[in-house]
Amino acid sequence: MPKQIRQINTEEIYRRWSAGESLRKMAPGFGFHYTSLSARLKKAGFNIVKRYLSGEKHPSWKGSTFIGECPGCGKQFIGHKRYTQNTQRFCSLNCSQAKENNGRWKGGLASPLQILRGCAAYKRWAKAIKNRDNWACILCGSTEKLHADHIKSFTLFPELRFELTNGRTLCKSCHIKTDNYGWKFNYGN
Repeated sequence: MPKQIRQINTEEIYRRWSAGESLRKMAPGFGFHYTSLSARLKKAGFNIVKRYLSGEKHPSWKGSTFIGECPGCGKQFIGHKRYTQNTQRFCSLNCSQAKENNGRWKGGLASPLQILRGCAAYKRWAKAIKNRDNWACILCGSTEKLHADHIKSFTLFPELRFELTNGRTLCKSCHIKTDNYGWKFNYGN
């Protein structure tokens, strides 16, 4: 059975909307959702704009712009006033998220070992170890969640950090069981 298309009088809806009645309130009377009424009015060529309090119409309006100085770079910028206060402190997103300006900045707490583990030489070493072991755990043969493990400690034997003979490929579950895995080694648990 074909779906019946309900006919509505768009002039009547627009007249009531122009008089101040909201589409949300009149929509149930026509048997439509208010977005459908809005879409039908737009399709019929009526100019529908949202009527909410913004800008100068809002009771807390404090003006449109202000001139501020960015604490990040020191430049002056034109900012937009918010309803109650000047909440824009920085000239750009880059300045607001740069190191000391970011609320989560902890002062560069990465240890030298963390920095070293992120360097290109360490990544090349880990990839070479996994390639040598055919990208499989040498204990169980798994190919999931592989780690390049140091046989002799990364911390205690700095001269062996990038030696291929001091590495082996382990899956995460086998690596956790080793004596020199992360926190167990560092804290003696």
